[in-house]
Amino acid sequence: MKEFTNHYHDLVSLIFSGKLSFLETIWVVLLLFAMAAFLSFIMKVATGGFDPSIKSIFGRFFKKGNVSKQNMHCTQCGTVLGIDDKFCSKCGAAIPSIATSNQAAPPLLPPAAPVEPRYKGVGGWLLLFCLGLSVFSPLITLGSLVASYSESSQYFDRFPGLLATIVIDTFLCVGLMVFSIYAGVGLWRTRPGAVQTAKRYLLWSLAYYAVAAVLPFMAGLPSQANDAMMAEVVKETVRGVVYFAIWYSYLNKSERVKATYET
Repeated sequence: MKEFTNHYHDLVSLIFSGKLSFLETIWVVLLLFAMAAFLSFIMKVATGGFDPSIKSIFGRFFKKGNVSKQNMHCTQCGTVLGIDDKFCSKCGAAIPSIATSNQAAPPLLPPAAPVEPRYKGVGGWLLLFCLGLSVFSPLITLGSLVASYSESSQYFDRFPGLLATIVIDTFLCVGLMVFSIYAGVGLWRTRPGAVQTAKRYLLWSLAYYAVAAVLPFMAGLPSQANDAMMAEVVKETVRGVVYFAIWYSYLNKSERVKATYET
């Protein structure tokens, strides 16, 4: 955390140094926003703002409803009787007292408790997915943005298009990172519609990988550089598609997901 804070202060100092171009300043501001958002999320988790412990979600299955009183009927003609009637209004037959009726009635058996599913709650693979969305993925995104800027900044003067592609990629990554945290917190807190939100995040991440596969080749770099990047771009795209396929299938098929969120 101390190293993270030092990087944050270094970036702030870089903005006020006057050494950055307009696009570089935009990129650094976006990166600062992403780091501040992630740091704020971590602090809220640490102080209890986002409570990752899952509250009991079984209570709604054990709520006891009011038992409706059944209408009494005349034993002779079947006419519906009022609770205070002593004689049938149709045939005049005497109505036994409530106490006598209660004594003659068989005892009511308590309702059988519903069988709880074997897998329920945020645990197992679902816990891993939540951690990935709310912690691991944002950290990896921030690290990737810093590394990308460090490696590319020395070429901005020679290839102006490279800076533009870095800024566009930063916009996309920051937006996806915020969406990732939002989806992860929704799953943690078992919010209504959390699974649908997580699925939308996966779809947007797949779309990002499609854009990221094309974006580097629009920077105006020499053909040798493009050829060198090809293998890395293919590897990242395949990894993104596999990530999407695994977790999207899991959200559709998992018994734990269905039991926890009642989808």
